[in-house]
Amino acid sequence: MTKNIQLSIDDIKHQDSAFYLMVKIVTDDFHARLAQSLSELGFLQPLLVYQDQQGAYHLLDGFSRLAIAKKQALTSIPCHILPPETALTTLLNLLLIEQYTTIQSSLIGRIDFIALALARGMDRARLCRDFLPRLGFQGHEKVLRQCEAISRLPKEVLDFCQEKNFAMRQCLALTRQPAALLEQVMTWREQLNLTASIIEELLSHINDLLRSRAQDMATFMASKEIAEILNSEYPKQDKTRLLRQLLKNWRYPILSEAQNNLQTIYQHMPLPEETLLKWDESLERHELTLQLKARSVNEWQQRIGALQNQSVIDGVEQLLKQL
Repeated sequence: MTKNIQLSIDDIKHQDSAFYLMVKIVTDDFHARLAQSLSELGFLQPLLVYQDQQGAYHLLDGFSRLAIAKKQALTSIPCHILPPETALTTLLNLLLIEQYTTIQSSLIGRIDFIALALARGMDRARLCRDFLPRLGFQGHEKVLRQCEAISRLPKEVLDFCQEKNFAMRQCLALTRQPAALLEQVMTWREQLNLTASIIEELLSHINDLLRSRAQDMATFMASKEIAEILNSEYPKQDKTRLLRQLLKNWRYPILSEAQNNLQTIYQHMPLPEETLLKWDESLERHELTLQLKARSVNEWQQRIGALQNQSVIDGVEQLLKQL
């Protein structure tokens, strides 16, 4: 039978609660308003707490209120106690109801709930049938295994996926990478502009280079060239561009040399303003694409005329020979 009692704050498991979710979306403004409300009105609603078979009290709902109560040096707090015989399904249903907004805030929030349910011993078939559809997933064992794999990513990676609101496909791609490599790339968050596509590119380059060079991560990361880029005073955007180019050059030295030759030819061509020549960076297609902007017939005629310059024609001929 449930009951309402006044519990000592020190007796309530907070961050070590069996039902503590890692994902939080509470803002500083919310905390400030909640703290003011508790100071003025007190606790209008008791915390929801589960008492386990050993007599320990696990917080189920009211994590922000308990944190504020600790800051305000309160010694006890009103709690609604769920008895030890409460079914796990009931507890998880209550957790999902009480923290629905947090759990549904992102893919990582939903996976966090699934990982917690599995850790508490929830039956897999029942989890697929009763909970996955409510979380927006298909109720299949395959989906459950995918969620498990994502939940085992390093915490820094999960935090990044949460921050960038990664999709399921993007998170699953990260599960196929070595944990040590993921953790290393995550240390670059403050130095580089990391997006899902850039992370995927960096991981692909580094993985291939480690295999081809038979190097370990520490040796690879001790590279002078990488250190110079990461420790430079360049803005994030420039550091990211330089590191991507460095890794690409290392991985595809022949392709990179060809691209450098093309760029050298291109830079010496006297193209008119707002005119670009592009080519397939993989060098698989023997073609050039011309992009030209004109805001009047006169501009159009001038730029078309400038393209007849012999130096431009010679440059086009050299580019096509290289492709």
